[in-house]
Amino acid sequence: MAPTLKALLSALVLATTATAAPAPEAAPEPAALDKRVITGAQIWNSGACDSQPVYSGSYSSGTCHNFPNGGGKYGAKFQDNSGCKYKVWENQNCNGRATVHSQNGGNCIPIANTADGVFYLTYGGASVSIVC
Repeated sequence: MAPTLKALLSALVLATTATAAPAPEAAPEPAALDKRVITGAQIWNSGACDSQPVYSGSYSSGTCHNFPNGGGKYGAKFQDNSGCKYKVWENQNCNGRATVHSQNGGNCIPIANTADGVFYLTYGGASVSIVC
């Protein structure tokens, strides 16, 4: 009888220990800022976005994008509905002075100007970073 009682108690202890162990935590959800947004873009040498754009394509948020053929870009149209902010840098690789703009319904943005219209990037923009 003793071995049976001992086996029963051992089984009870093991079952209690197994059920008392905490469940592993689920992986955390990615942060909202980790969401990548792809936005259409057209880039001009002119701040009025006249003539033909020198670039037409797309950019993704969370990454620095150099404008084609270096700096000297003064106008842009960004198409997105995500409330993104566009930081346009005077140098490639997103460094130097910068201006910050919001999506403008696909209208031309003079990217060398500050949001209040003051001309700021003397040599135009050379790269852009997008935060959504």
